[in-house]
Parts: sequence; structure tokens; C-alpha cells
Amino acid sequence: MDFANVDKRLLSLKCDPDRILELRAEWPDAVLPGYYSDGRTWISVDLDADLPEGLVLDLCDMSYELVFARLSKRVRSEIAGG
Repeated sequence: MDFANVDKRLLSLKCDPDRILELRAEWPDAVLPGYYSDGRTWISVDLDADLPEGLVLDLCDMSYELVFARLSKRVRSEIAGG
């Protein structure tokens, strides 16, 4: 673990691997490999960095969709209310 990031407020999100490469290239100090998770498919976003709010919200939506898609059909149905 990189203890230089201990004081940062990080949000871990599931992300498309190709998108991770783009984000890390564009925002190297704000989009970090996922801590305590698979860095190939998870990122940690520094909430104190100067990331556009819309980008963070889009990443949250993508993360939800990726995680939701991996749930069983029964669980997806329960969450969807039916």
C-alpha cells in the first residue's frame, strides 16, 4: 500500500479497463489504482482533487451499471422492485 495516499478522501469505483487507462493518463494524481481491490477493473478517485463533478458522477453511474450487471438475475430483479 502507498501510505502517501492515507490522508486522501478516496472513492473506489468499478470501471471499464480501457476507460481506466484514459482516466489515469488524463488525471494521474486524481484517478488512482483501486485500493484494496483489483486495480485492473477498479479505481480510487481522490475526492479532493480538481476533477469535474460531472466526471465523478458519470464514473459513479458506470460503476453502478458494471456491478449491477454482474449480479444474479434474481438479485437484479429484487433491486429493480419486481
